[in-house]
Amino acid sequence: MPFTEKRITTSAGSSVFRRHTKPQEFVCDRDLLPRTAKIVVRWTTPEGTERTICNSCYGFLMSQP
Repeated sequence: MPFTEKRITTSAGSSVFRRHTKPQEFVCDRDLLPRTAKIVVRWTTPEGTERTICNSCYGFLMSQP
């Protein structure tokens, strides 16, 4: 399997947390920085917009009340 997946729903929206076996290149839609990482998060905002975010932004969103 190329990745493992975990789904989470909070007040910040719902997230699909994926850990890939090989690093993935992407641009984080939240902080707009280019990233290369094994962890990529697909975040759906409370408004319904779907975005790809990095693990750092995911951690920030999870720490919010």
